[in-house]
Amino acid sequence: IARQLLIDTYELTHKKENPQMRARRQVVIMLATVVVFFFLCLMPMRVLYLWIIAVPLDTITWLGIEGYYNLLYFCRIMHYLNSSINPILYNMTSTKFRTAFMRVFNKRRLQRHDTYSNTSYNNHTVSNNLRVHYGTNCSMVY
Repeated sequence: IARQLLIDTYELTHKKENPQMRARRQVVIMLATVVVFFFLCLMPMRVLYLWIIAVPLDTITWLGIEGYYNLLYFCRIMHYLNSSINPILYNMTSTKFRTAFMRVFNKRRLQRHDTYSNTSYNNHTVSNNLRVHYGTNCSMVY
């Protein structure tokens, strides 16, 4: 995917400061970052599974129950961290994700503010609020 995105075409490379080429590079960086963190976070669990299968039972019992559970908990935390770190990585590497996230967050905050600020819910108030947010061409359906 990264190779296909970075294939230089004549019109993309010969224009100075092309936004499409910059966007492609940003996608490649985001893809590489997510793949690296995916590998790093899921590798401990896979290694633990292979270790349990490959070593004799005496080696596992030598580790002790507390050591085994500590190792298992570390692997599980890394596994869960993989899922929770993706939005952070997307936010750090993608301006489109950051913009969309802020747009959704601001929209929800505005909706929550409007819900609590209206004390009267008659048709006139609802109609005025719709006109303020969506323009004068808004029509009410009853």
